Amino acid sequence: MPVKYEHRPDNTVGSIPHDVVVTADIDANTVDTWVFVADADYEVTRIVYVPRVAGSNGSAVTLDVMKASGTTAPVDGTTVMSAVDSINLKGTADTRITGTLTSTEATRRLAANDRLGINVAGTLTAVVGLLQINLKRIQSANAPY
Repeated sequence: MPVKYEHRPDNTVGSIPHDVVVTADIDANTVDTWVFVADADYEVTRIVYVPRVAGSNGSAVTLDVMKASGTTAPVDGTTVMSAVDSINLKGTADTRITGTLTSTEATRRLAANDRLGINVAGTLTAVVGLLQINLKRIQSANAPY
């Protein structure tokens, strides 16, 4: 699963300020894994998934973006998404799915060395898609910039 990071020198993606855009290819072989390690304080500002091929398993097939620190595994992390919302990997091909972020700001924030990972649930039969996570670098008392 290739993961790509893009730092924007102009600090924007469209009209929304972002410092880092993380993309991860999702397919039938995807397992719970880390996709980002924070080098400073960040806040998750957007999560988007675009299926190229929708999952075809008869049961639910979902993806959640998790925050963790220390030795916590992705599955045991804290979701940065709404507790009742995960991304349905069986969505319509080529149709953007925007994940609902938690309304708790502290849960969307990462401190230096915190990690973001993905937690997949269900059997990912036929799944092919792209996950994008936008993060905004934030100023903190510990690491002003």
